[in-house]
Amino acid sequence: MIAAGSGPAAGLRRIGTAAALRSFDPRDPFLRWEIPTDLVGPAFALGRAVIFARATRARGPGMAVTGPPGDVADLIDRVVRVGLLAEFPRRNVSVEADAFAVVEERFELGSGGDWHWMWTEAAPAGPDDPAVCALTEVDPRS
Repeated sequence: MIAAGSGPAAGLRRIGTAAALRSFDPRDPFLRWEIPTDLVGPAFALGRAVIFARATRARGPGMAVTGPPGDVADLIDRVVRVGLLAEFPRRNVSVEADAFAVVEERFELGSGGDWHWMWTEAAPAGPDDPAVCALTEVDPRS
């Protein structure tokens, strides 16, 4: 816990492990499957939003923000106000589409791209399933 009471850090929680970050919202597939077991860097939660350091193969070190837009706005504002933003690499930021506008209002964003994090909880019927296709490292359809 960062702080209790009514100060600028009230309600802001530091998350110290990958397991704790995953358990923040066990139904969120991004948190369930995207968080490496060796979480490196800061993570904070406020309300139902979390912000955490995240590195991607394509863009390198950065951060991710997830949660309802109002909670994301409150979380970012609080992290900035208490000086914790300096703990995050700011080369890139991943954010859910619903909360993009509140992140864009708070950070100067460069060019980026739209992406969709996809998952399944059921395997296809098999390799002959019409929905299955082989992908290479760089898929020509993307």
